[in-house]
Amino acid sequence: MRTLSAGDIRELAPHVTDVPFGHLFGGFGTSEPVTWAGAGPTAHRYYSVAGGLFDMGTHFPSDRSAPSDSEGYSVSMWLRADSTSLGFAYAVTDAFEDDQAATVLTLERLASIIDSGSGGHSWFATTYRVYHSLYVNGPGKSLTFAYASPDLEDRVVELDFDLIEIGAAHVMNGQWHHVAVTFLVENSKIRAQLVVDGQSSYTKAGWSACVDSPPEAINRRPSFNNGSLVDTNGDGMSSAGAPVFDHVADRVTSGGLLVVGYFNGGVFGLQASAEPMLNTDFLATGTQLMKDSNSFPRQGTLGLGAAMLALAGVLLVYMVVTSVADIRGLMSSSSEDEYRQAAEAFYGAQ
Repeated sequence: MRTLSAGDIRELAPHVTDVPFGHLFGGFGTSEPVTWAGAGPTAHRYYSVAGGLFDMGTHFPSDRSAPSDSEGYSVSMWLRADSTSLGFAYAVTDAFEDDQAATVLTLERLASIIDSGSGGHSWFATTYRVYHSLYVNGPGKSLTFAYASPDLEDRVVELDFDLIEIGAAHVMNGQWHHVAVTFLVENSKIRAQLVVDGQSSYTKAGWSACVDSPPEAINRRPSFNNGSLVDTNGDGMSSAGAPVFDHVADRVTSGGLLVVGYFNGGVFGLQASAEPMLNTDFLATGTQLMKDSNSFPRQGTLGLGAAMLALAGVLLVYMVVTSVADIRGLMSSSSEDEYRQAAEAFYGAQ
């Protein structure tokens, strides 16, 4: 029998009653959790994902200005996070990596922009992209669906979901929660909808965000070279700084890269769908606990039914009593009229 080291234990989810049983990253639940800046070495990486279900951009039309109402996209997962969790639960990006530090340079840059609020002008001026991602901010109790490209007007798009505002701060309680972001196309406009444990709102503020432009399809053969400079002064032009590509430490791979667990937290059952799924769809395939929490409790339902039956009985008795009284009244009125007519006829005959 092999004795597990502290590093081994960090890679295993603890035996607790909450489900599902997923994979933990970045020292989650230990005394030394890492943030996105140190989460690269333990993240899972899947190469050449272009053209597959995680290539979100391929599921929107070539005419990006007029998407069809029948189109959409969804990505979902079981997420485990707490107030220390920080980084990407998942990301689809160009495979631009630092082999020596075991980091993904596009994600390091995007995380820095999201955390600092520096804006898209500090994104790469050419070449590099993050096609879509979910950024977890445990301290701020928020989730951000983000993507970045030098071809986008603002370069970086951040769809922020404030969990406190929508009453879902419990997502950061250290237990497993089902989280999904689904893209709905309505009247040729795209809306991103957050779904938490099968719950969402299509009318309340905070649960959805408008998308001016959907993410791009993965560039299967991007041109990685020394010409990719970064715009450091915010004027929209490449600066005269040093090339961002280091031939000694950096490596690039064509076909796109799916990264899972680039943070200190847990991920299980990451899935993508080439259609806009609703909260009812996630409930239908979710756990029994999800279904129970989104329905009336059994005792409450039985009590409500009994109360309604009692009320119906009272109404029925009231209707019967009222009807009898009305009938008696009509009979009494009819008898009086007949008596009067008979009397008048009798005395008139005398």
